[in-house]
Amino acid sequence: MLSKDITYFQIFDTKGLEVAVLLKYFKHGMFSSFLRQLYNFGFRK
Repeated sequence: MLSKDITYFQIFDTKGLEVAVLLKYFKHGMFSSFLRQLYNFGFRK
């Protein structure tokens, strides 16, 4: 879910994200690796 003012997004289905997005567009299919990449780009919890 993306907020109306586009200041944050939420992921409700991490397994679905791994299967539908990560395996298709990234070299890995692990949510933990994706989360680590988000931190590297300045995203925070």
